[in-house]
Amino acid sequence: RFHGPRGAESNREQLWAYFSACRAAFDAFAVTRQALILDGGDHIAARTRFAGKFVRPFVRAGEDPIEPNGRPFEYRLINIFRYAPNGQLIEEWAQYDVESFLSQLRERGS
Repeated sequence: RFHGPRGAESNREQLWAYFSACRAAFDAFAVTRQALILDGGDHIAARTRFAGKFVRPFVRAGEDPIEPNGRPFEYRLINIFRYAPNGQLIEEWAQYDVESFLSQLRERGS
């Protein structure tokens, strides 16, 4: 299960579809874990950076497509992951500034 900003809830397939939409829309799309914090138990926190260049329409399920602006973008997240004893990821919470991310995609430049 994924718990995101503004009450967003996704299952594994929906999250995979989001990342597929990102790879389809953004050249040089990169997700970089910049810091990891272990709690000694079943949780790991991370500071994560997403970045790329917006070159094709960004199509998300249930939303109107956003047309590309040809510009680079980046946004940063704080993630908390919860794992089962066997190492399987069970749950993730992510917080980031959704409006800042979307405004970067909608910016029109010279």
